[in-house]
Amino acid sequence: MNDAGIYYSGNFVNGTEFIEGGIPYAFVERSIMEATSMEEAIAKVTNTSVAYCYHINIGSANDNRIVSLEVAPTQYYVE
Repeated sequence: MNDAGIYYSGNFVNGTEFIEGGIPYAFVERSIMEATSMEEAIAKVTNTSVAYCYHINIGSANDNRIVSLEVAPTQYYVE
């Protein structure tokens, strides 16, 4: 958990999409720890050129909220 109360848990998902030269999800996940709000953390995950598919849960202790994101190089789904 970072100083803003943001935390995450993620994993690789075997998908059919792959973009050579895309950003590996480990780098995207690490950038979440720099987020100062839940909205910023979600933006870091959804506004990036990822290399392959992955799943991530992002939570905010301050907002008492958790979201689940399925991310692929060309699209994403937030629940």
